[in-house]
Amino acid sequence: MKTIPVYESSMRFARTVYGLLALIGFLTHNVWVILFCATLMTIGVIYPMKSNAVYEFHRVALRPLFKDKAKPILRGKDEMRFACVLGTVFLLGALCLIYLGMFIEIAWISVLFLSSLMLLSGFSGVCAATLFYVFFIKKFLLGWKKEEEILSKAKFGEPNYVNQDCIIAQSIGACPWERCQYCRIKSFKECPMFRFIVFTLILMILCLGIIFLIEKELFLSIYKIILFSLFFFTIAYGYLFNKTTIEVIETEREIQKKIEQAKNKLQARVDELERFHKLTIGREIKMVELKKKIKELEQKLEKE
Repeated sequence: MKTIPVYESSMRFARTVYGLLALIGFLTHNVWVILFCATLMTIGVIYPMKSNAVYEFHRVALRPLFKDKAKPILRGKDEMRFACVLGTVFLLGALCLIYLGMFIEIAWISVLFLSSLMLLSGFSGVCAATLFYVFFIKKFLLGWKKEEEILSKAKFGEPNYVNQDCIIAQSIGACPWERCQYCRIKSFKECPMFRFIVFTLILMILCLGIIFLIEKELFLSIYKIILFSLFFFTIAYGYLFNKTTIEVIETEREIQKKIEQAKNKLQARVDELERFHKLTIGREIKMVELKKKIKELEQKLEKE
């Protein structure tokens, strides 16, 4: 599997921007905004990350500005490319339906669905398109085998650590979320992030289904506002909860770093004391030997 180093914060920023552009296009019914978003994602297919203008902008300009020192993680190049392709197909397909005047409501609903998925991936850090590629296309259509996958050999707590008991981490071949660097859960069913993603997707499909079924003139009704509020509240809650967990992890990492630094200083001091002790003992031994020789000489002189 060909991998490329990817900065997690930059990738999530790009997904969030794409999701916001698609959402703005949906709310304003502006096809030019949708076309602009689709064009950006299409360019990102050529060279994953390098040709992604939004990703590069965050990596070059915003990361240094916010002093983001997180190390890059390894991601599959094909998976990154597939995510852009899928998003482009959704948007261009919707534009074609709108241009032809066929299934216009379904086209706009698909735009809203895609924007929700991209916002979800931007907030939570995992991409539904990547998971779809790994679990279905790569595994069933391309005949992928787990023993052929080159998993990361990073240690527990390092950026590229892969939990060997997690099917998601094994399939992706990388750490799905930053918090997964400290994960030792033996089943993905026990993963709180996985449960959050599943619950949010179900809630999102429910919201979109109700929006699609309710009459057009009731589009801005109180029921839909409540559903959208509930959906975005769920995403925000998951984002803040995940952010708090990452802050705890970072704090623990800083504490471990300071403990390691203190250990190194203490070890250096102990080594210095040991050297001083050896020098002192060596000097004392030489003094004892010298006194012994002086005493022997004095005894010889007395005999003479």
